[in-house]
Amino acid sequence: MRLRLYACGMVLLLTATWASSTMAQGPSFSSFTPESGSPGALVKIIGARLDLVTAVRFHGVMSPSVQVVSPEHLKAVVPDGATTGPIELLGPGGVSIELDRPFYVALPSGATPPLYLSPPRPSPSPGTATLAFSLSAPAHAKLSLFDVRGRLVRVVVDADLPAGPQEFLWGGSDGQGHAVANGVYFVQLQAGAERLLSRFALIRR
Repeated sequence: MRLRLYACGMVLLLTATWASSTMAQGPSFSSFTPESGSPGALVKIIGARLDLVTAVRFHGVMSPSVQVVSPEHLKAVVPDGATTGPIELLGPGGVSIELDRPFYVALPSGATPPLYLSPPRPSPSPGTATLAFSLSAPAHAKLSLFDVRGRLVRVVVDADLPAGPQEFLWGGSDGQGHAVANGVYFVQLQAGAERLLSRFALIRR
């Protein structure tokens, strides 16, 4: 009886170890090139275990063609209808992984690209964060940070900017240069009459 119980325990242990190992070996990715392109363009994605990827989505729109070149390299076509946003990899069991840096979709000549505010990265932030957005046309843009009570923490940008992607680094301080406390913060982008909001967490160790 003791032998049977011990053997059963070993089976459970081996099963749990195998499941954990399988999850640890799922696909992941670290970069992609180019950082922008039109529908139909080919995007090179670099990572690990990419041979397990079953599909690629551009801001929620499925790529019509995915080619696995090697476990560290795959190519995906930007789909029609895609808009600026994250690239998402789908792996075994429907598990999804996305990079927090957005892929900027270039629209056909003459089309007006949408105003876009990227989620601050990284999130949670260890003390600094990259704030990125894209303007559909030249405009006076104001990028502000607020705490969870709606109090203004800092105005990061308040200037006339050209159309296209913009990126700024916030060092984790308020308008007086003092380090802010850990917590959830909101980023507000105001360009003309339009206003967008995103949130992220600041966690200093």
